[in-house]
Amino acid sequence: MSHSTIKLLEPIVVNRIAAGEASLPRISCAAVIIRPSHVVKELIENAMDANSSQIDCVVKEGGIKLIQIKDNGDGIHQNDLIIACKSHTTSKLHELEDLKNMTTYGFRGEALASISHVSHVTLQSKTSDSICAYRAAYNNGQITSKAPHPCAGNKGTVVGVEDLFYNVPLKRKTLRTPREEYEQIVSVMREYAVHHHSISFTCKKLDSNTFDIKTTGKDLKGAILQLYGSFVFTSLLFIPKTTTEACCFETFVTNPSYGDAKSTKLLLFVNHRAVENRAMKKSIEKMYSQYIPQNMHPFVYISIDVSFLSQDKVIDTISTMIEEELAKWKDDTAKTTVNPQTVPIVGVVADRITIPPVKVPSCQGTLDRFLVKTPSEVTNSPKDPLATKRPLVSKRSMDIQTYCIPQRSQSQNQPSRNPGAVPFPERQPKAKRQSVQANTSPLVSSLESIQELQKDVIHVEDIDLTDLISHHNFVNIVDDSLAIVEHNKLLYTINYNVLGEEMFYQKVLNGCESFGRILLDPPVSICECLNITSGKEEEPSLVPTGNGQIESLLSKHAEMLKTCFSITVVQGHLISLPVLIRDYAPDMNKLPDFLLHFTQIAWEVEKECIDDIARELALLYTPPTWLDPFVGDPEWESKVQYILLPAMKTNFRVPKYLNQRYIQSLVSITDIQQAFS
Repeated sequence: MSHSTIKLLEPIVVNRIAAGEASLPRISCAAVIIRPSHVVKELIENAMDANSSQIDCVVKEGGIKLIQIKDNGDGIHQNDLIIACKSHTTSKLHELEDLKNMTTYGFRGEALASISHVSHVTLQSKTSDSICAYRAAYNNGQITSKAPHPCAGNKGTVVGVEDLFYNVPLKRKTLRTPREEYEQIVSVMREYAVHHHSISFTCKKLDSNTFDIKTTGKDLKGAILQLYGSFVFTSLLFIPKTTTEACCFETFVTNPSYGDAKSTKLLLFVNHRAVENRAMKKSIEKMYSQYIPQNMHPFVYISIDVSFLSQDKVIDTISTMIEEELAKWKDDTAKTTVNPQTVPIVGVVADRITIPPVKVPSCQGTLDRFLVKTPSEVTNSPKDPLATKRPLVSKRSMDIQTYCIPQRSQSQNQPSRNPGAVPFPERQPKAKRQSVQANTSPLVSSLESIQELQKDVIHVEDIDLTDLISHHNFVNIVDDSLAIVEHNKLLYTINYNVLGEEMFYQKVLNGCESFGRILLDPPVSICECLNITSGKEEEPSLVPTGNGQIESLLSKHAEMLKTCFSITVVQGHLISLPVLIRDYAPDMNKLPDFLLHFTQIAWEVEKECIDDIARELALLYTPPTWLDPFVGDPEWESKVQYILLPAMKTNFRVPKYLNQRYIQSLVSITDIQQAFS
């Protein structure tokens, strides 16, 4: 591989660069070292200029004691190490004409020189044609030894910056706490890791075994998922690469359903350089204020390619495009449906219809108001709006394979489908809650039976387990039912299937009468769906005398199912299911069993009826078992990690009977560290 030699720039080139920078509007930070994050920015830009595919950052005490940047790039030649930290020495620019075709981040030769004047710098580097690595130390831009020393090392460069601002005590006093400075370093690393998503980045503290940033070189959207989480990821709107008179740009923005209470997160890159621009940020915030609540802020990523920067034109163009996309999303949200052919998927969008609690007299707070009306009453009542607005699909065109994927085998470890298989312990006195309070409170139902069931959940809550699940940190998925999590430096295995079933049960109780709907398009024929169960071995008590019996049963209680659970049944077709968790849809393979078990509902007793339906819905929404538990299902692994487990942190009371069998302590992280040390 050819190697670019580091040379000292001619004085005329240095003066021309300085004159050109003085005449340009200042839209970003120069190579002035003000904070540790500025050191990190300059060093990772150098690493990217060296064609690196892996960049690792290690920090001690917020970068004040140590910043170490390691890359696997081209490396620095032994002879070039002697002048590497001198002012105006660079391998990226030799003549003035080279400025016309400049594509690298650095070209002035000032970054390492500036850093070496306020810290102790060490460089260790190895090129592809060198038999060993070479190491040198620098102070005030000068190498401290006669020549670099040979040492062992891999291809690439390791830059160490120690004791930042050791010779400028007044500057040190202006720095923030090590924690705040480290957070700023992580923020800078995140921005570059998103834009340069083909490069793998890591960042961690020196005394920590946990990476605060660890990317694997995925696509742009995958990098945002890794670095900013599923909430941002599932809210993204993409504006593809657009060329206008002002510029060429592409953008990822969050839709109005997302909001960050802290501040607007703007990742702005101009010609692949990270810049800060208050005018752009102010324009975006003003435009978003029409769509999101006050004191909430969006996430915006913008990459601009421009030859001549006309700031006002660029800002107006991009803001207009973003506003058009938000308005389009707002118009489309009400019409969005979920096609069962595509279920299960991550990021299901369903419209949430919030029905406020209705205060009714105690004599009316029962299921009696949902009793089937007499024929004379039916003729005087309006027809079901869904029956008139949604055309039914011909039965000839309906095939169960159109909305089911290949059937997965059920694990023997799954809890029984009979809601009574896991009995509640005897009622205990209500314990005083000491765990963290949920972010939102469950809705108060107008049905007394639901209120009683909610009280039963509170009576059997294990406060310690609730605290564990509310504050856990995800570690890994083990198989189709177990995951490893961390809490208070202890590792636990949790059965997310069993916990998920209990969580969905509580979601049904807490959201009754106010669910959003997942619309099934096309509607599911109940009889044809139940035909799937005819070839399966079922318990004798579950085999119906005919599929028409279940269809008739669901039609009889259609109004109650629709009002309480958003389960809409019209003329023998299942139209909708409830939204229990945002961006989550059940596995449609479970739908036949779900419908079949409606023969076991205790329809005559209100409380038992609600409990049975809630249990059956919980089973339907619980993640399925995989075909091969040792290989896994990437789609459902992603759902478990980014949707199911985070949902357990809010409004979920873990019952006591899940204590030892489904949540087990493994080992202390401290013990592991001591064993390895």
